[in-house]
Amino acid sequence: MRDVFHSLKFFAASTGGAAPTRDDVRYLISSDTSETFFLRSPFARFTEQYTSRISRGHEMLCGVSDDEILFMASIAYDDLTVDELRWTWRLRDDEAVVYDVTTVPHARCRGLYTDALTYCLHALHGRGVTRCWIYSETRNVASLRGIEHAAFTCKGTLRGLRIGPFAMRFGRVEGIRT
Repeated sequence: MRDVFHSLKFFAASTGGAAPTRDDVRYLISSDTSETFFLRSPFARFTEQYTSRISRGHEMLCGVSDDEILFMASIAYDDLTVDELRWTWRLRDDEAVVYDVTTVPHARCRGLYTDALTYCLHALHGRGVTRCWIYSETRNVASLRGIEHAAFTCKGTLRGLRIGPFAMRFGRVEGIRT
């Protein structure tokens, strides 16, 4: 087994605000795995993983254009295992975390990521969520830029090191007990 190092930046935002308005993409939060566009998605290889997440109470944030999914992310409301850090994150009752965000290559650089996160903040506010979290690898410059453009604020960085079966975490994130 090889040594693995991860460095994740964590961001938080208050929910609310106006939903983005686009003519070319509609956003939705769904837990329905029977929707035809979900089954035909370009992320079909992850269908089993998404179905498992939904069965645990997580939901999917999707950006859809002409029945093609261009953007997809998962949303957790209670706890989330952050595999990179071998850590289970226990969320407060009024919090959610967006994770594993993916945009299809031909839809990148069009502002979909920022718009989807803005939509998510708006939609989650109506569900009683007051704080939304998201994290990204520190080297993923495009994700970091989209997160910041969607009004999220960096709260800190956690790093994880795995050596064989052993794992260590270090760093601090304001508002999270690690």
